[in-house]
Amino acid sequence: MTQNPNYYNLHNVSHQHLSDHLSELVETTLSDLVNSKCIAIGTFVRATVSSFSQVFPEDGMDVSALNLGMIAAYYNISCKCSLLLVVLFV
Repeated sequence: MTQNPNYYNLHNVSHQHLSDHLSELVETTLSDLVNSKCIAIGTFVRATVSSFSQVFPEDGMDVSALNLGMIAAYYNISCKCSLLLVVLFV
C-alpha cells in the first residue's frame, strides 16, 4: 500500500492514514456481510471448551457465520449473489 498509494485512493502513507484506511475497509466489509445476511456481529453464547475464551477474548465484537455465509464460502460465490438466489427461490 505504501508503494502505490494512488491505487488504493490513499492521500498519505503515514501509519495513521494507513490504519484509518484499513479500519474503514474492515468496517465497510463487515457491514456489507451483515446486510447480505452472511454473518452476524454481536455476543453469543460461549462454547464449553475451556480454551475457547483464551482464543476469543470477551470484547463484545463476536463475528459468526450464518448459514448463507457458509454456503457462499463453500461454493465460492458472492454473498450478494447468494442473497439474490435466496430471495428468488424462497
